[in-house]
Amino acid sequence: MTGKSEGRPPDSGLELRTFHRYRGSFPAVVSYVDRMCSARTVDYSLSGIGIEIMGLLDIRRGNILFVDVEELGIHQKVKVIWSARQAGSVRVGVERMGDVEGSIRHYRMADILIGLQRSLKTGVLDVKGGGTHRKIFIKNGNMISAVSGRKEDMLEEILLREGLLQKRQYLKTTELVRKTGVPCAKVVVEMKYLKPPELKRILARQVTDIVGSLFELRDGHFRFVEGVFKQEHGDSVRLSAGAIVYSEVKKRAGLAELERFLKDVVVDFSTTPYDLYQDIKFDGSARTIISYIDGKTPVRDIAKLCQFSEEDVLRTVNALIETRVIEIKQKGAQPSGIDHRDVLRKDRSSRAGFVRRVRELYSTYHELGYYDVLGVDESASYEEIKQAYYRMAKEFHPDRHFDLNEDIKVMLTEIFSYITNAYLTLRDPVRRREYDRCYRKELMRRCIRAEEERIAKNSEIARAKFDEASNHYREADYEDAARLFATAIYFDNTVADYHYGYGCALRRLGKNREAIKALNEAVKLDPARAGIYAEMGHAYLGLGFPKRARGNFRKALKLDPSNSKAISGMEMLSDEEEQ
Repeated sequence: MTGKSEGRPPDSGLELRTFHRYRGSFPAVVSYVDRMCSARTVDYSLSGIGIEIMGLLDIRRGNILFVDVEELGIHQKVKVIWSARQAGSVRVGVERMGDVEGSIRHYRMADILIGLQRSLKTGVLDVKGGGTHRKIFIKNGNMISAVSGRKEDMLEEILLREGLLQKRQYLKTTELVRKTGVPCAKVVVEMKYLKPPELKRILARQVTDIVGSLFELRDGHFRFVEGVFKQEHGDSVRLSAGAIVYSEVKKRAGLAELERFLKDVVVDFSTTPYDLYQDIKFDGSARTIISYIDGKTPVRDIAKLCQFSEEDVLRTVNALIETRVIEIKQKGAQPSGIDHRDVLRKDRSSRAGFVRRVRELYSTYHELGYYDVLGVDESASYEEIKQAYYRMAKEFHPDRHFDLNEDIKVMLTEIFSYITNAYLTLRDPVRRREYDRCYRKELMRRCIRAEEERIAKNSEIARAKFDEASNHYREADYEDAARLFATAIYFDNTVADYHYGYGCALRRLGKNREAIKALNEAVKLDPARAGIYAEMGHAYLGLGFPKRARGNFRKALKLDPSNSKAISGMEMLSDEEEQ
């Protein structure tokens, strides 16, 4: 019986997972404060572990534990992300802290490399196994260089084998590298043995070969040390994990094992666009094989239909599985319905235009909300939401734009994660109802905030126009003063000063009727201000209405007996009566 749960539940799935999660029950020991408890793993990945801990421990989200899982090679601190009490135990989901490491027996190399690329990690993947030691240098998820303990993997050895260095040049290069410590890549360019474009090609092959050799390992240990590194290589390239995994797995997989496990299975396209749309260049035979994948046809029948050798089909299918483009179909599961042409079709939009769209969407996607980012109405059906999601995924999948710079790749990854969370939320009726409730509240808050910001901005503009108008008024430039006072009123009609200033300027221009209208607006906003009534009295005098003028002067003097404008107005009326 499951009890109270804290934090994210085990099956929420809302976050876009970049590291493959494996099922596996292995003995573990968990240390918490001053207690050690026996436990078992439920599942694990490079980034986290699901653990069942025996005993009713009061473990909460945010607690720091120490976990030992000997079989997996895990010995490290972890942070609790969620916890759920069960009968006699507590189940927790934890995030691994510090360097990630493990046993190669329990992690597929393809999952490690693809996961590091998708999480945009920077650091060094250190792998020991097969009697040697290899390091893969990764920057923002891209493999940029590699070194190996095997002599045949050294750059100078590759150049000699390829005939790009003569024996004399090879000896000179190795001597300079030994004496100066300058990397081989830099030496061969400076000595003009090799041109930079040719060097790049060889460096790419070196990295591909070293990474490819990792797929031959059946045992060993790996550690990923995250952080900026001092590059051991003098130059670098930028290679896609998906492309290398595809080509290397296809070359190196054991045929007997493939025949045993793949011939009778049905495969279908992944329903996760992150897996589906990658930067992998498929040759003609692979494209034909992909065209027969439909979620219904067994692999052995695909081989017959496309008339390629069974070995070629098995190797291609296996490579597609390892890169997650396709997956083995569970018995009785419905086909995904994904069109193979969408998988193979490349985006033909201009690079500059696409970058512009990325920047625009990146600056607004959080404000758009889930419906608007997918471009659907709140009443959209599940099928409409799904179609919108796949359309967006095809355009904004980070791996489809591998040649873009790292800043844009970071933006793409954030955008893609957001639209995926949008899809995962809106496809689920319960989560969608909860989102709709929160979304409407947020929408109301945004409207209120936007209106407040608009008012504040308008108020600022109005004040600036008023100050400018006042300067013109003091200089007897009443035409411009009236225009600027009117502009201030346009942006904010709630301030008596603006209407009063406008009325004064109009009166100076001889526009007494318009002046009285403006001054009446000022009275409504500030009925206890003597100066407004005094100014209005003079406007009525200008129109030849002495009684109304007298009434306004009296109101002004009642509020302020010393008001000079009202006093002078009354004197003018007295003079007229005497005459």
